[in-house]
Amino acid sequence: LNVLGLRVPTYVGATGRQRLFDAWAWIERTATSLADSPAIMLGDFNVTTTARRSQGGEHFRRVLASGWQRAEPQCPATYFSPRGFKTEIDHILATRYCRTHGADVLQETSDFLYAGSKTAISDHVVLRCTINIV
Repeated sequence: LNVLGLRVPTYVGATGRQRLFDAWAWIERTATSLADSPAIMLGDFNVTTTARRSQGGEHFRRVLASGWQRAEPQCPATYFSPRGFKTEIDHILATRYCRTHGADVLQETSDFLYAGSKTAISDHVVLRCTINIV
């Protein structure tokens, strides 16, 4: 099983857009190279399934169209903005050699508040799922 953890930064400015496209070009090449084996890519992709091209949305949708499957939690919000909005920018993707199930988000435990408050330890929740190799 190959596992690749990612974080795509929020690039800004004139050079930021090119850096974003370069990052996504690398992710697409990597996804292609891993497609014929059990593999998982997960992390903060900083993109939603409906994101505009300028945000990397076309790249993300091409990865999904190439056969990568996305774990879909019942409560999809994974990022809680300090300005009050929530969105799903963290993802778990699997090749056809893996099955994901039981995807969910964990916003808090008895010990930690992960996201959704000024006292939280992050602005992202924990995204988790079970993965079986087939």
